[in-house]
Amino acid sequence: MWVDCYPSEDTNDSEGGEIMRRATNPTRKFSISIPESTYNLLDKTLSYDQSRSAFIAGAIQDKLSKIDNLVTIHDVRNLSLEARMKWVMNHEDVDASLKAMLLHLLS
Repeated sequence: MWVDCYPSEDTNDSEGGEIMRRATNPTRKFSISIPESTYNLLDKTLSYDQSRSAFIAGAIQDKLSKIDNLVTIHDVRNLSLEARMKWVMNHEDVDASLKAMLLHLLS
């Protein structure tokens, strides 16, 4: 017996079974290409009963949440001078020579 998992409204199957409700966050199928070494590592990492799709969706969510939490240059403009300097000195894109130059200019 086939049951539509995403019906347009609540329905009963013809045999009096459970009501199937629309998912609050339905999934979408798409195709990606990854290096074979990454695929093999993923295959070795996950056990037989773990979902590859769930793992990849979780990894994407983690990556996106880190992007959402990044401080933007617009956020930095609203900081005090001391807070700006702390941000610059701790920012991963600022190399040692730029840090030294900034410290020299400000001392």
